[in-house]
Amino acid sequence: MELIIANVVDAYRKNVALIHDPALREHEILDSYYIEDRALLWGGGRKVVVTSQPVEPAFLQYLQRVMGYQELANLAPQRATDALCEDILREEALRRDIVARLSGRGPVRLISFVASAKVLEVAEALRAEGLDISTPECPPADLLWVRDYLDSKAGFRRFFESIAGEVRGVRIPEGAVCESPAEAARMAARFLSEGRGCLCKPNNSQSGVGFQILRPGAVPGPDLQARLEADPQMTSDCIVVEELIEMDPGIGGGSPSIELRVPAEP
Repeated sequence: MELIIANVVDAYRKNVALIHDPALREHEILDSYYIEDRALLWGGGRKVVVTSQPVEPAFLQYLQRVMGYQELANLAPQRATDALCEDILREEALRRDIVARLSGRGPVRLISFVASAKVLEVAEALRAEGLDISTPECPPADLLWVRDYLDSKAGFRRFFESIAGEVRGVRIPEGAVCESPAEAARMAARFLSEGRGCLCKPNNSQSGVGFQILRPGAVPGPDLQARLEADPQMTSDCIVVEELIEMDPGIGGGSPSIELRVPAEP
């Protein structure tokens, strides 16, 4: 059996909390809720999937039929917040329901959208209830920093810069990790003065939220530094400034984002 925790909302909560606009902040939380149903497709044919909001039962039945799943159950907290793992730890009724559905079913693989200390806490809480839980896709607590580092804009850039000459196909746009809005504004001005566009990216942003996109021909000015300084996402950490690479709609619809899993033993 598998326990799937679709904690999409957990992955972005710190960054979302920095968004100035309350409406946009609420939109980002709800958007995370709405895409958690993708977790119904993860794993094998016997699973319990926990999402922030309940999935329509008719859709569950349809998915189970067309995918040939032997067992597919969906559970959700009574009061969803921006932290699904904390919801599970807080709501005893939800944990009891999880245990009731998985008890006596042998080893249970816990798979989550994002690895975190809270995922490990949920695993320990369920072990205390008698479940044989493993976390094959979550690093141990002392290695979670690797996930945090590679998930950041600066860490991702620095890591792939370090291996660009060793791995075929790794291409990193020209750019730099800037420690302040002033430094980022100077870097952006250099790109623009050379007729090139650029991106200013908050270190821990997601889905492009908070990006400053400066296209070729834009005139660099003091207002850019002021805009960066006015955004809590930009001042809370470093800023990555990179040359703007125009998207190719013929590749993935134009989205440069990828999702992948690195196996423990590649």
